[in-house]
Amino acid sequence: MKNMFRNIVDCISRKKAMFIVFIILALVMLVIGVVSAINFNTGVLPIDLGNITFIKFLRGSSGFFSLIFNTIIASVIIYALMVICCCKNFLVPIAIIFYLYFIYCMGVVWTSVMLIYGFFATIILLILLLAFYACEIFILTLLLCELVTLPKTNYFRCCFNNQTSSAVILSTILLVLIVTFCLILACLKSYIILLIY
Repeated sequence: MKNMFRNIVDCISRKKAMFIVFIILALVMLVIGVVSAINFNTGVLPIDLGNITFIKFLRGSSGFFSLIFNTIIASVIIYALMVICCCKNFLVPIAIIFYLYFIYCMGVVWTSVMLIYGFFATIILLILLLAFYACEIFILTLLLCELVTLPKTNYFRCCFNNQTSSAVILSTILLVLIVTFCLILACLKSYIILLIY
């Protein structure tokens, strides 16, 4: 556990400037996502949250294992795209675009839940989502900083080597975070009042 936290602290200290830039970009995308969600919901094309994994779970239209599987798959897709695109310098901007788009979607989903179902009706869910998204953004930002600065020669070997990269540790933390989120959501399901009928 100490080694895990030491690796995270070392990763931030070694790439402080890049980390700050990515966090600022993430905050900007969150704001854009919030504004977009407000515009969508007040416009002629409202957002439909019916296909969002955790909404389907809370509605009772999917089970717990489906919640875990689909939530992991959503993160694995963006994770895989980031890892693959960072293997070449000219593909790094594409990895950053995927990272920013994923964060934009978080802002849209969070705001849409609040606008569609009401703040007070979903306050427990909103707080849980906010904590989960904040942690996920933090981990993905660290991961992106790590991937961008890895040598492109023998990239994949370096990427999955604990001696040269923190990517494996960050990936494990991300997986644990997702499972923890799903477990907490399942435990709080009875207390989350959602007007989803």
